[in-house]
Amino acid sequence: MPTFRHPSDVRALPRPVAAYVAATNAFDLDRLLATFADDALVNDQLRDYWGKTAIREWAERDIIGERLTINVVGVMSTTETSSSLQISTAILTSEDCQNR
Repeated sequence: MPTFRHPSDVRALPRPVAAYVAATNAFDLDRLLATFADDALVNDQLRDYWGKTAIREWAERDIIGERLTINVVGVMSTTETSSSLQISTAILTSEDCQNR
């Protein structure tokens, strides 16, 4: 049975995910890249970015360059030990934040 945990519970986010969110929200490209394995894959808007070089270019342009921030609104996992997570987020640009 899926369980839902609110992200205010620090146990709700695995350490690598929490590090990615923190680095993104700090606009820190090097910390963001440190959360990925050398052979990692990012799929964003149906485009694949393989490896740290491609991920760096993507993050620099589409994440840091656009000044995106992530607000985690929920985490759902199928078991307590599951490595498969569904993380609900609200991704905002700096322009979105100014218009609030």
